[in-house]
Amino acid sequence: MALTDAKIRALKPKTGSRYSKADGSGLLLDLTSSGVKSWVFRYRLNGKREKVVIGRYPDVTLKAERDERAKMAAQVARGESPAAERRLVRASLTTNPTVKEFGERYYTEQVIKRWKDPKTIRRYLDNEIFPTLGGKTLKDVNAFGCAGPRLAQAGQWAHSGSHATPQRHQADIRLRD
Repeated sequence: MALTDAKIRALKPKTGSRYSKADGSGLLLDLTSSGVKSWVFRYRLNGKREKVVIGRYPDVTLKAERDERAKMAAQVARGESPAAERRLVRASLTTNPTVKEFGERYYTEQVIKRWKDPKTIRRYLDNEIFPTLGGKTLKDVNAFGCAGPRLAQAGQWAHSGSHATPQRHQADIRLRD
């Protein structure tokens, strides 16, 4: 029997267990013991059972879930796996961006929306961060990598290791020569 918004709102979590209520054609509402309600599409492709979590209720409405299920069912009918597609999308999002890519995304998604005057942040990104660190990947940036260019720019010595002193740094340079 198909679910309705009233039936979904009336569903209560069961202590210590997780259960599902079917809407039909592979669409399920998964309820956890903590009360989280998630939409799941289950299907069979090439003899293997797969599932895709579509979204949470009430963030995504019942009608939107049914539309999404119809799209995914069409993919399955063409022999494509919606779960594999989601994994590929997620994998592409977890690539290691450069500092410049991350900074641009941060600026457009966070700063512009929340700051009254984002020009200061834009100027700081363009003049301070991107010229020295913009080409590095986020994995390659650490505290020493950030402090070195700033200290060298200010005419001071750059930090070569933990707890180094200017004399120690000069000794390191002599040893390496």
